[in-house]
Amino acid sequence: MGVRYPDRIPPALAEVLGLPPYQLWEVAMALRELGFEVPARYEGETGSALHFLIPIALSHPDDWRPAAAEELLRLKAGGQPDTSAMPGWYR
Repeated sequence: MGVRYPDRIPPALAEVLGLPPYQLWEVAMALRELGFEVPARYEGETGSALHFLIPIALSHPDDWRPAAAEELLRLKAGGQPDTSAMPGWYR
């Protein structure tokens, strides 16, 4: 099923969950530009950004920011989403 959600919040996950709205908005806009269905409401944008970032933070706890940027660049270059870490994530 991908990445298991932990019983205790690791630092990387706490950092992602505590991101300010303007940073989540930037991720949501990048996802929208890549063709992902991101609802045009605050809740949808925030949820889409968190849905993208949480599995990355759990998979790359020491370097989740570079891993997220790398994944966005890979998708921008035409790569397919890594659905093993993000079940249900599709275009």
